[in-house]
Parts: sequence; C-alpha cells; structure tokens
Amino acid sequence: MNIDTLLDNIVTDVVANVAVNTWTLANFTKMVNVFKGIDHDNEPLQASYPIVYVHPLSKDTGYDRDKIVHMIGVTAGIYKDSSTTTEVEIDGFEDPASKTVYAGVALLEAFRKLVETAVKGAGTDAAIFIDGLEIAYDTVQNYPFFTAHMVFEFSKNICQGDDIFA
Repeated sequence: MNIDTLLDNIVTDVVANVAVNTWTLANFTKMVNVFKGIDHDNEPLQASYPIVYVHPLSKDTGYDRDKIVHMIGVTAGIYKDSSTTTEVEIDGFEDPASKTVYAGVALLEAFRKLVETAVKGAGTDAAIFIDGLEIAYDTVQNYPFFTAHMVFEFSKNICQGDDIFA
C-alpha cells in the first residue's frame, strides 16, 4: 500500500464528489477546494473556503505486524461569520435570557460528514479498509473559521512473503 497513491485517491474522490460540491454550492455558492498537503505559515485565504486538506501522518509496518497501517489526516474547513441571538423567556424572571447560535458549528458538522463519506468511498485497493477514525473540532479559537480534523486509520492485512515496505 503506497501512501502517496492513497492520498491521491482521497484528493481525487473528494474534489469530484457530487454530494460535497452540491452542498458547498448550496451553502457557500462555490465548489470545494481540496489540497494535498498544506502550508500552515501561509494558510488558504478566506476566499478559498470551503476547503479540505489531506496529508500523511504516519505509517506503521514491520515483520512482527499483521497489517500495514497508514494514518491520514483530512481537515474540512469552512468560513462563516454569522450568528443568531434569541431571547428566551423564563417563568419567574423579569428579564429574558439569551442564546446565541453560530451558524458555522452546524454547517461544519454537515460538511465534515459529507467529506468523511467521500473519503470512505475513495477508490482504493479492495484489500484496504478503514480501521478507525478520530475527529477533533476547532470551532472557537479561529472564529469565523471552523475546522474539523479527521484522522483516518487505513489498514491492509499482510501475510508472510508480502512486500511490507512497499
């Protein structure tokens, strides 16, 4: 299992995914921008969003293992600078409370799920499977940029005689 081929398959499948692009057009009036790798010192500008970037994290292989594991990072990001504040009347209190909902939070999760589905369907070798997925969100620190960082564990079972370092 070649990590670069795996990355290329993911990038190709996400950028061409009809559901992802239909959603980004409906919610942001533009198609998704997909990157293989990212320069954190020169991150994409607001006009580039919504974005997805795909990058390798690690590879675990060896003669004492029963599978080859590639950890692939996939980040889905949107830019949404809007919120809605609603007053909430509470019995027994003179003044209302208020709740504020930032649109980016719900939009990010919808976008992330579509990207996850596209990654799961990436055209890979039939023997490669997703063995795990970890998700972390950044919905506060970089407002109005909202990102979801997914780490996919792609695995391939190996047998004695396989070229495990390919």
